[in-house]
Amino acid sequence: MKSDLRENEAAIDWKSEVTRPPAAAESSSAVRAGSRLGKGSEIIGTVVFEGPVVIDGKLEEEIEGPDNITVGENGSVITTRLRADSIVIGGVGEGQIDSE
Repeated sequence: MKSDLRENEAAIDWKSEVTRPPAAAESSSAVRAGSRLGKGSEIIGTVVFEGPVVIDGKLEEEIEGPDNITVGENGSVITTRLRADSIVIGGVGEGQIDSE
């Protein structure tokens, strides 16, 4: 089966289908390799992220992660505790913030 896939591989030109995101979106490491809470999303409760994250939605309550947490221009964080190695607030941030 694997050899069949490799034979057909040359017939598909994936490069013509790939587009790069705008340069502004690439400025955060979370966009390149991590999680993103998109605009219009809302989470109420305790949230723990494993890696970097960009928040463009709304989060309320406790939020923590071992990496970078970025609240984007469209993001809103209202927290009893926001804890991460690095925290960047570009939107709205209210509450207890702990950067390690």
